[in-house]
Order: sequence, then C-alpha cells, then structure tokens
Amino acid sequence: MTSFTVVRLSSVSGLCQGRTPLLIYIRVHRDGSCHAMSLLMITDIRKSSYDSGSDIVTAVFLNGRAHDGGKIRSPDERTFLALESATAQEEIPLIGVHCGDQYIRLRASPGHGLSVGERIILESI
Repeated sequence: MTSFTVVRLSSVSGLCQGRTPLLIYIRVHRDGSCHAMSLLMITDIRKSSYDSGSDIVTAVFLNGRAHDGGKIRSPDERTFLALESATAQEEIPLIGVHCGDQYIRLRASPGHGLSVGERIILESI
C-alpha cells in the first residue's frame, strides 16, 4: 500500500503575489521508503517545432493551492524530458503562466495522453 503525506516546508516570498506556501508531497511506501513528488497542473501543450512527433508540455507547480478533489494522474515519467524550469518574472499568457508561478516545460513523447487543465504528480524527472 502507498500513502501520500503533505509536508509544509516553509513560506517563501513570491515575486508578484506576496507569500506563497511551499508544500512537498511525499509518497510513503509500505517498506518505509519515501519519495518527494511534485503536484502540477498542465497549462499548455503544443507540437515541438524542433523534434518531430513530440509535444512541449508546460505545467505549473501547484505548491499548496487548493485541490478540488478531482483526479490526479501519475503519468509514466519515462516519456518526459525536462527542458526548462523557472519562476515567471511576468505573465506569459501564451503558455498559461502567471507572474510568480513556478513552471516546468517538458518534451513529451508521442502518445503521452495529457490534456490542458489536468493535474499530474511527478516523482522525478
């Protein structure tokens, strides 16, 4: 059996939105091992102009934002390659990122099955 624990590490000053809670999701396995995980929401998916057949997926880290109880998917992480991770210094409406959001851009293999608005949890990239 696997369970999830949410750990509040601290609060950090946001660039544009004041103080933001920083939460880490921990997956605790029956054998006592545990792994830090990230809860993200997909904000944009577009075809890669450099890598035929792949998509570029943008997701923002939810970092303690209210979860509505909807489904959280745990996709196969072998289908992703992290390209960029940053904190937005300004609004980037083209990819659904707001000032102060922590976001990640991933190259996703064909057939990843993700959709904009979906919440995913990643253990490692």
